[in-house]
Amino acid sequence: MKKYVALSFALGVFASIEGALAMPNDPDQSPAALGTVWNETEAGWQGTWTRVGKTEKYKAVWTKGDREVRADLTMSITGDAVSIVRRDTFGSGVGKGCQYGGTIKGSNVTGQYSCDWAKGPKPWSANIR
Repeated sequence: MKKYVALSFALGVFASIEGALAMPNDPDQSPAALGTVWNETEAGWQGTWTRVGKTEKYKAVWTKGDREVRADLTMSITGDAVSIVRRDTFGSGVGKGCQYGGTIKGSNVTGQYSCDWAKGPKPWSANIR
């Protein structure tokens, strides 16, 4: 009987540990919270940010008239706050970047950003899909 109780206890502890390891520390940092595509607007530019796999990386493209800019983004979410680092890969700001901060409410994000070439804070907004 003692061996059975000890084994049951040990299996229960293992299951609890395994379950804890499988759960994210912060449910808002789950892959779903980052979405797969963000439709973003800033300073008259229309952006589409597309997630790379299940990572925190995005490929972004903005258009304004006949102009186009491309960038790599790295995103992190803590609670309802999002922080984004941008590095331009195509356009007039190649090699330069921006910092975005914002607040997520449902599938909408609003915040402020500042770039190497356009000091902020300036407003931006996005819809997460």
